[in-house]
This record gives sequence, C-alpha cells and structure tokens, in this order.
Amino acid sequence: MQKPGRTRETPCIVAGLGLIRASVARKDGTSNLVLQGIARVELAETVRYKPYRVNRIRALESTTTDSVAVDALTVKVLELVSERLEQGFELPLHVLKKLGQMEDLDPNDLPPDFLVKQGIETLAKRNNPDEIADLVSWTLLSSSQERQLLLETINLETRLKHLIHFLMAEIRRQGKDRNK
Repeated sequence: MQKPGRTRETPCIVAGLGLIRASVARKDGTSNLVLQGIARVELAETVRYKPYRVNRIRALESTTTDSVAVDALTVKVLELVSERLEQGFELPLHVLKKLGQMEDLDPNDLPPDFLVKQGIETLAKRNNPDEIADLVSWTLLSSSQERQLLLETINLETRLKHLIHFLMAEIRRQGKDRNK
C-alpha cells in the first residue's frame, strides 16, 4: 500500500508477499489480480525503480506473548464475525471455498442462514489464530488503513486486539446505518 497522503510512490514499510493466482486484463491497460498471501515482509533498501520497483525484503514472523490470551481473543473475534455476518454482511463464497469447504456448493440451494453458520464453523475449524485474523481482516474490514495496520502488527495478541476494536466499530457503524 502506498503511504497515505503522499504524492509520489512511497510504499508502506511492511507489505504482504504473495503469489498471483489469477490476472484479468482491463480495457484501460491495468489488471485485476487475485493474490495468495504467503508472508509479511519488511521492505529494506530499494534496489531498482524502473521499470518496476524492486526492494530487498526481510520476512516478518508473527510473535505470540500469551497463548491463553490469544485463544480468548480469537473466540471474541469469531463472536464479532458472527455478529457482523448476522447484520447482513456475507462471507464471500470464494473465501469458504478457499478454506477447503464447500467446493461444489451452489448458494441458491441453501437456507438463508447456512452461509453465516458455515462461515463461522469453517473459520473456527482453522484453529490457527494467525490465519483467522488475516482472513477476517481481509474479508470484513472496509478500511485499507485498518488492514495495513493489522498487516504491520507482528505481535498476534496485539493484532487480535486491534481487529476486535475495528470489528466492533464496523458493527456499530452498520447498526447506526440500519437505524437511519
């Protein structure tokens, strides 16, 4: 992500390293990409600027301070995801398919609350708080700055706390919008 408020191309210091899974060319010469995230990286020195920026990178590994706290925070995240989905936000079917569930599923053949329940169950089965935090932030948060902050937060416990704060704000905003 480019640093907010900058006029020149100035990337944020932490980025996601990914593998391009699909590319769709657009009429304006740009492309829409589907990326599979592989790792968090810190951008070091820029080696080349043209034709594309090339940086040296350093892999960033998640850290955990207290597994009991991480487990409790993960449960809270899943509760908030459930609440957000019950407000009408739909967990995209392609996300569930990515998680290895429901490969041949046709959403038109399902009861209305199936995808909400299946989405929560599928996330809970992952049993990997790192993956859950990343998937939830990518899927449910609308703010690119919030997603970038979570990407930059290496400590898992702190990342989950930020995610809970952001999800609660999304839920409040959605509740206010419904009451208007």
